[in-house]
Amino acid sequence: MNRKIIGILLAAVMLLAIVVPAFAQQEKVNVYEGQTLIKSVAFIIGLNEYFVNDQVPGVKMDTAPYIQNGRTFVPVRFLGNALGVPDKDIIWNQAERRVDMKRGDNSLSMVIGKARITVNGQAKDIDVSPTIKDSRTFLPARYVAEGLGFNVDWDAANKIVICWPKDSPKPVLSNVIKQAVEFNGKPEAVKKLESALGITMVTGSYDPGRWWYNAPAPYLPEEPARSQIIANKDKSYVYVDYHPDGSIWVNIRWASVVPDIRTVTYDLSPIEKTLRAFFPGQEARFPAIMARAREIAEVTKQSNRFERAKMTVYNLDGKEIQLRSDDFNFVSLVILGG
Repeated sequence: MNRKIIGILLAAVMLLAIVVPAFAQQEKVNVYEGQTLIKSVAFIIGLNEYFVNDQVPGVKMDTAPYIQNGRTFVPVRFLGNALGVPDKDIIWNQAERRVDMKRGDNSLSMVIGKARITVNGQAKDIDVSPTIKDSRTFLPARYVAEGLGFNVDWDAANKIVICWPKDSPKPVLSNVIKQAVEFNGKPEAVKKLESALGITMVTGSYDPGRWWYNAPAPYLPEEPARSQIIANKDKSYVYVDYHPDGSIWVNIRWASVVPDIRTVTYDLSPIEKTLRAFFPGQEARFPAIMARAREIAEVTKQSNRFERAKMTVYNLDGKEIQLRSDDFNFVSLVILGG
């Protein structure tokens, strides 16, 4: 046989020896949408954030999981997305009040108010029903996760629901556990602020465990989100303090680098969200409070910060609240502690 042909054949054999094992290994990879491997999904009760593959920070939610009758409930779309279900495979049937979900070969259906789940066409009774809370649909995490092919476990000490694929070993979640330990040590008011505003608050270095604030904090040079404030300096941002005396400050701010704040668009919605979270049943008074907040913000803005409106004081449910403007704030809502 021609030496040239023999050389080509030997090269081909060697190439196959390299390529075939590589392809064989790739076939064992378990993937879902976007070729992303799910090793674990974790929810911390009360925290508006979920964690995939022990990565922190997690993915923000606009509400938080809660426990009812011994079961953990999670908002449907976030639960589905966390488990690798794209939005197109999460379907809400308004007429039947039914949620349908599909992930790979697994599908399930649940109806609001009915203690039953249908997995891959097989219906069975369960001990809880899907529910609607605050205009959001919540599903029992365990039954949904199991129906979509996951194992589920409950870390009672840290209040964590852990989900992982059935063909995988139970994961070790060191980062999520650290997050849970910190979160569960937070004052209830801080947790409520995080849930209402979709923020994460951290404890202050000079008074750890007693003073909490949200990132970004513009006057802390080590804060990595400071550049984000500057990049969006044409819009206001919210900075929240929880003080050691229990007082809460919700500040609607402008970036300190802005020379003329009349160019800045402010958003007062964090103030109203805070009022709704802390003073349920007082909604009839919110329009007047929000109107005054806009008046104060406008005085600050139109004078390019050189004029400030007088502080206004209200009493809600026995708590004194203030609307004021100082520092780099268009307006601040202050809920006094004690």
